[in-house]
This record gives sequence, C-alpha cells and structure tokens, in this order.
Amino acid sequence: MGIPISVLDLSPIPSGAPASQALHDTVELARIAEAAGYRRFWLAEHHNIASVTSSSPEVMISAVASATNTIRVGSGGIMLPNHSPLKVAETFRALAGLFGDRIDLGLGRAPGTDPRTAIALRRSHQALTADDFPDQFTELRGYVDGFEADHPFRGIVALPDDVPLPPVWILGSSYYGAQAAALFGTGFAYAGHFGGADAGEATRIYRQNFRPSEGSGAQAPHVILGAAAIAHPDAERARRYLPEGPGAVFSFGVVGGRDAGRRFIEAVELCSHLANIGDARTLVIHPGSTTHGQLSVEQLETGGVSADLIRISVGLEDVEDILWDLDQALTVATKGA
Repeated sequence: MGIPISVLDLSPIPSGAPASQALHDTVELARIAEAAGYRRFWLAEHHNIASVTSSSPEVMISAVASATNTIRVGSGGIMLPNHSPLKVAETFRALAGLFGDRIDLGLGRAPGTDPRTAIALRRSHQALTADDFPDQFTELRGYVDGFEADHPFRGIVALPDDVPLPPVWILGSSYYGAQAAALFGTGFAYAGHFGGADAGEATRIYRQNFRPSEGSGAQAPHVILGAAAIAHPDAERARRYLPEGPGAVFSFGVVGGRDAGRRFIEAVELCSHLANIGDARTLVIHPGSTTHGQLSVEQLETGGVSADLIRISVGLEDVEDILWDLDQALTVATKGA
C-alpha cells in the first residue's frame, strides 16, 4: 500500500448475536489488520447507541494491544469532556507502561451520544454546555508535565510516572479541531467520514498554524484523514455503489460472521480510490455505520427518502445481504428524486 492505512472500529453488533460478540469481533479484526500490515487500530467512544459496543475504548485498547504485537493501538477517540483529565492521563500512562510505544491517545470534545446520555456521563447540565476543551487538555498535560506553583492541583501526578504520555491526536470534524491541534502541537485527525468542513482547508489551517510544543503528547505535524468507503471483494461491484459529486457520503457495514474481518481487509485496497486524501498522510477506514447516514443528509432531503428506508443494517451475516439493502435503498432514493 502506498498510503499508510489504518482502521477505526466502533465494535458494531452483528445481527442476531449478543452485544458482547462485537467485542470479540473487534479483537479478531485487529489481528487481521496487523497481519495485513495496517499502521494503526483505533477504538471509538460512543454511548447508549444500540448498534455498537464502543463505550469503553480504553478497555478495548488493552484487549487489542494484548492480542497483537506490532500495530499501533489507540483511541479514536476519548471524548475528553466525558472524563476527568486526571483519569485519562493515568489510564494512558498505564497503557504506555504495559505496551510501550504502541499506544496513541486520540482526544475529541463531542459527547459521542445523545444529550440526555451526555448529562448522565457528565453529571450536570452545566458540564454539558461548557466549552472548556483547551482547559481540560492543559490540565491533562499538567498531571504529566507538572503545574505552575500556584495551581490548585500542583503535586498531583498521573502514575506510572516513569513512562511518557502517548502521542496525542486531536480529533475534529470542523476547523476548530484543526486550530486546537495546531495550537497544542499535537497530531490532527479529521473525521472525513462525517465532518462537514473541507478536509483540504482543515489540513491547511492545521499546517499553517502549527506551533511546535515540548508538552507531553506533542509531535511533529501529522494529519490523519478518516474516510468512509464501500468495501466488497469485487472492486468493480463496489464502485457501482460509489456516490458521485463533492461531499458525497457513504458508510458501509461488512462486520458480521467469523470471516467478516478477512473480507473487509481483502476489500479495503479499493479505498485509496474512493477518497480524495488531499494533504493527509494516512487514510483511516471506518468499518461500520452506526447511523442512517448511508446517503448524505442533502441527498436524503432532495430525494424525499425516509431515514428508516435508507438505513443499512450493520453486522448482517452476509455481504450480499448488505449490498441488496443498499441497492434497494438507492432504488428508493432514485424514485424519490
């Protein structure tokens, strides 16, 4: 592969299987990704979404890292406002202590859930509306690098203190994420699989405003682009379902059954042809959809199609079933237009 490719996994629940099966499928997919030479395997954070079990990325990072040997493993990402900065620093230092320089710390600022569940996570309406990501990240670094003499948390240290904080990536689906990553001197991961901003412009903002930092987790300028893709062992068949025009959005679902990970890996070479990666250096493949967003919102509204009609089940037992659903959805969309 000319472009380093990685995997972002949400642990989608296979149809007809217990939710816990998704956790084992994630570990299986990570093993296959490593064997295929993929660069990273990241775990997302989502809560109270019936189709995925990605509520504890730090637990899954440990499981995946234990089951693999060389692939980098990280969060894509930890939604920092849902957590204590101290706990995040402690958790990822512990992971670094266990697995060395294989861990990535991806941080986001979205709740990763609906507003009511976000309140349950953050424990107050005030916390839900607070816009304090920069303060939280500065505090997180303070537990590793130390605080100013007059800081109320001076002397509190994230243990184990003999390992560094893993490389930090700030996630974003808008230009804010690019600006924050540039300001803090971290890597930047743009959510091109659902973000509404222009990926090339986000990358330009990040690179032009990047400030080198000596803070924990800092690194040289580095961009990751998330991309949704159609995956199928037959590349030509996959291309038939590729939407046309700028901003077109597709997600896909091929996770399900014992050999689903293998089928996904076999098909994913196609992905470099399905996305304009711009100035990005890494392509992240998102193997599953947790929403109805198979067509972009604009396409749904233009075609007058109900979101329920367009949603493709994730984790169907057979890829042919998924493609059949997709074909039917596209037929409905075409008739509606």
